[in-house]
Amino acid sequence: VGEGMNHRAHQGEAHRHRQRFAAARRRVRVALPVGADAFGHVPVLRDRVVALIQRIEAAEARLATRGASILATTSAVAPFIGLFGTVWGIMHSFISIAQSQTTNLSVVAPGIAEALFTTALGLVVAIPAVILYNVIGRLITGYRLLLAESMTLTLCLLSHDLDALEQNSHPLLTRAS
Repeated sequence: VGEGMNHRAHQGEAHRHRQRFAAARRRVRVALPVGADAFGHVPVLRDRVVALIQRIEAAEARLATRGASILATTSAVAPFIGLFGTVWGIMHSFISIAQSQTTNLSVVAPGIAEALFTTALGLVVAIPAVILYNVIGRLITGYRLLLAESMTLTLCLLSHDLDALEQNSHPLLTRAS
């Protein structure tokens, strides 16, 4: 059951990536000059496509890192909330000792239980948040590297095709003549 769910999740993620890539290709096509004189503007074309690809890469990076700051904040703040609860519980124990003028276990135990519970709760929240943040951070780094590699490959292919167009040796031009 778990393997099937993992496969479906991977297929859904791959579909989303294909949709984003198709949208990026459409945006690059819009940036291309149109008309018979388009091939005379190769440097302008390269600059437009590079700028557009950099914008796409930055947008994808922002999208990938969305929500990671919540995990970072949670993992940083949760231990302090637990510590505050510990201090609060011990303070209750001291107040109980002062009010009852005795130090037996029934007086001290409720405050100590509060302290231990909030400490444990802070750790239960913080530890998984740190682990998850680190895992997501590695996944984001891998995705950004894959994205940068894809963008570099796209620019290399574009440069190759534009060089061939400038030399009138592009397959599209040689077939047309």
